[in-house]
Amino acid sequence: MTHGGKRAGAGRPPKDISASRVYSLYDSGVNMKEIARRFNVSAPVISRLIKAYRALMRKAESQRGQ
Repeated sequence: MTHGGKRAGAGRPPKDISASRVYSLYDSGVNMKEIARRFNVSAPVISRLIKAYRALMRKAESQRGQ
């Protein structure tokens, strides 16, 4: 069993999930549990992706306004 840490390659490898695809599904009305089931991850993973994607979009909008 591996744990995180300073060792190269330690920890669980990240899943390859498209944040924009997750957000578009969520925006079209699909709930987080269903999105999580489709991508074979947990609902909290989807929640974190959606929050991060929203923050990224807000930052991009604020920079365009300047």
